[in-house]
Amino acid sequence: MMNPLSGTVAGVPFTALPPVSPLPPAGGAPDPAAGLVVAWHETDAPCTDAAMAAALPLADLDVWRVYLAAPLCGRRAPTGDQHAEIGRRIDADAVREYLVPVVEGAAAELPAVLAGLRARLELAENGPLCLVGGSAGGAAVLAAIVRREVPVAAAVVVNAALRAHTVVDLISPGYRWDAESEAAAARLDFVDRAAEITAAGARLLLVSGSEDYPELRRDAAALAAAVPAGTAEVAGLGHPFAPRPGLEPAPRLKEAEVLDGIAAEWLIREGGLPRRSRPS
Repeated sequence: MMNPLSGTVAGVPFTALPPVSPLPPAGGAPDPAAGLVVAWHETDAPCTDAAMAAALPLADLDVWRVYLAAPLCGRRAPTGDQHAEIGRRIDADAVREYLVPVVEGAAAELPAVLAGLRARLELAENGPLCLVGGSAGGAAVLAAIVRREVPVAAAVVVNAALRAHTVVDLISPGYRWDAESEAAAARLDFVDRAAEITAAGARLLLVSGSEDYPELRRDAAALAAAVPAGTAEVAGLGHPFAPRPGLEPAPRLKEAEVLDGIAAEWLIREGGLPRRSRPS
């Protein structure tokens, strides 16, 4: 993996992996065909932008791949201890304090982040944008798609948190629902919002690990039946796709290598991104 670029854009920390092909010379026009991948990590492993870049580098793509720190995570953890902070928020109110700020917060930031990245990396505005996300990051991808503030050519979501009710049942049994949290759950039910996903036009791939939570796999199957999406299963993959705790870059799981190839191939075929040339 080439040396990553680390920085902040529009207030959001990121880790970026550069393309192999050289960029245009200073002052030159960006290649209008060049694309961009923006990815959000899980809150399980990998749970930071740097860890996500190491776990899922999308090595077959010859474009910038930018991994964003989700709200409350990594360098954005309010107390500096991401796992403790998220655990506290789940215990306090899994919907208001965790799902809404992480998922909807990440999606709401995308337009400003995208504008900043294109300016900083000298990318053409009309190049294809593709999104990738795992678990809560996958929900952020779908939230961004249905917001339709930026056009998305293709997307890959892995073990995604597709229905708030399912997620809350897993992480906060006995949660007390009320009108406000039910309204938020409706916004974060992407199976019920399947028609909006279809209307947005992004070419969507739903990836499940064979060892992921059965409830999340069930939701993925329900969404796949409701939208014109591709599907894939990674044998042996559980919910995380990096070694826990997932805060720092770590050696890749063999299942993550398989996932990387599946995701990259979809973005090449359906998102129009260029393939990295391999030495002959």
